[in-house]
Amino acid sequence: MQKVTNNYLFFCSGHCFMLEDGGEWDNVFYKNLGAKVARLPRDVPRQGETDFFPSVFWITNPSNDFIGNVAAGSQGPGFWFELKLRAPSSELEINHGINPKVLPQKTFKDNASHSSGFRAGFTTYETGYRAPPGTVWENIKAYKNNEAGLFQHGTTNIDFRGGLLADNGQAAHNFHHDNAIYDGTEVIGRSEHMQFLIDQGRIGDHCKAGGLSLQPNEGLGKGTVIKNSSFKGFNNGCSGGPDYAIHVGNNQVRNGVFDASPTIFNNSFAGEPVSSRINACWGIHSSGDNFVRTVVIEDEDGSLSGTSPGFFVQNHTSVTSFIDDTTPCQMVEDGCLLFCENTCLRLGIVSISQDLTTRGFQMHISDGSKMASVSFNNTHGLSPFLILFVRFAYFLIVHRVLVPSLMPLLSLSPGQPR
Repeated sequence: MQKVTNNYLFFCSGHCFMLEDGGEWDNVFYKNLGAKVARLPRDVPRQGETDFFPSVFWITNPSNDFIGNVAAGSQGPGFWFELKLRAPSSELEINHGINPKVLPQKTFKDNASHSSGFRAGFTTYETGYRAPPGTVWENIKAYKNNEAGLFQHGTTNIDFRGGLLADNGQAAHNFHHDNAIYDGTEVIGRSEHMQFLIDQGRIGDHCKAGGLSLQPNEGLGKGTVIKNSSFKGFNNGCSGGPDYAIHVGNNQVRNGVFDASPTIFNNSFAGEPVSSRINACWGIHSSGDNFVRTVVIEDEDGSLSGTSPGFFVQNHTSVTSFIDDTTPCQMVEDGCLLFCENTCLRLGIVSISQDLTTRGFQMHISDGSKMASVSFNNTHGLSPFLILFVRFAYFLIVHRVLVPSLMPLLSLSPGQPR
């Protein structure tokens, strides 16, 4: 065990504070500061290293303590969890069978990252971190990072407890991060100080005010939890980015169906209009992979809508067909969503036989009085990855709160082989 404390490093080329090969355990990094970290020159041989995307703190093994450290400007990330084991540590008997991507996190709290130029202040891209349940990042601060404050990829179970996310291109990019928890986090899209710098002409008025993203495809896991948190500084009238407290993301929308199950409750929004609190337009209309359909987000206690519990839903027949005609659904201005008060929605999944994956088919859903149809057209040209997702058809059945749910009648009509 080593203690690295009260050090100040600046003008580093390549990674600054770093764990070399994933075999470092039980070390303590306490109150260190790294600043102005630069890329290696392109003519320097890197041999598979990642110093061309330099981080202030490069972490290859999470089983170390990081407390009170500051990343103050890098051409790459501030804190980068690139979790992997390699030689020489991988050749040691003590490390046989060890995978850093699933090891428990030791203490990670009171760390801060600002002014990172690439990717994020804190990131697990691209190796990901399959963290054990109960993993906590406490009171972390990410602000004025060019892209995201947090960028979590292929990750599970990180509980962001407290902390501050402010003036980032996007507060948090949840990119396939199942069971991400934001508990008591302060999220500021554009702070008064940032607006002052813009008014003084010291920085441009570009849209750097994004909030928390919801990944559309979370694989029916636990989804993203946002609770006891505060949001302000959105609704800035800028364009070119998601200027909303919470928005549906648009990256790698593999099957086009919103199968996430976010939990959002007991949050405050500083009196901002609902149109700046929640938005799905990016995922529905601006995805480079596949436009999202069937977006459904529950407002568990009415704190998101500012009125009463209900659901924010995409205005799509597969979602709205069974909503009672008397249910008050209001369009969210420029949000690509309806808000339906006192409505309860359930997600049902029908598994389609592998024999039908290269055919068109239509599914009919009925509650005995109403009928909805959803058509799927497939071709032989789809990749195996996409065919895997085409096996699943998603439908939504709605029933009013406190009313026994109706068992739907389903029928499937295979189309002609293509």
